[in-house]
Amino acid sequence: MKIGKKTKGKKVSLCFINVVVLFFSLLSLCLIGFAQEGEKEVQDPFTCLIAHGSRMIRENEIDKLFHLIDRLTQEKKSDFRIRVIENFTNLKAYLLTKKKEYGKRWQSDYKPMVYSRNKSATPILIDLLKDSDPYIRAFSARALGYLGDERALEVLKQLAETDPNSKVKSRAKWAYEYLSGKKFSKEPIED
Repeated sequence: MKIGKKTKGKKVSLCFINVVVLFFSLLSLCLIGFAQEGEKEVQDPFTCLIAHGSRMIRENEIDKLFHLIDRLTQEKKSDFRIRVIENFTNLKAYLLTKKKEYGKRWQSDYKPMVYSRNKSATPILIDLLKDSDPYIRAFSARALGYLGDERALEVLKQLAETDPNSKVKSRAKWAYEYLSGKKFSKEPIED
């Protein structure tokens, strides 16, 4: 059977149109995939900091932390949990770089922060007790004592008993006693 020129031309045109449609369909799927992948990276900085800030401090991701904090609105920067993360990011930056600007920022914000008695950052501070740097652990323990959240009692007691650093043990013991109103004892806590 012979195919006429008109029929052959229609088949080529239809084939070409199908290829073009397929190409643009694949292209749009790829672009949607890239956009979704980009959204994962560009996750809301506030949510990212609350969920991962203490881990990022422990893993020395200081530049990334400062970048995320800088992207926050003033309202979100004033959230107590963000203030705690920013404060300990400054402390960690100072410990890693010895740059005085970080130390000054940390010192000026630490005392007002810990005297606030805001307990919303307790989980963040408890997680910071796992940091490899004894200064981070010691100042986290102290902050937990001042904030007054009894959820920290057991972890402070454990830290006071087992931490290899004497300053950390001392701060954890003080925080435990301050929070509980009891003298520190290595005996089990009785209710």
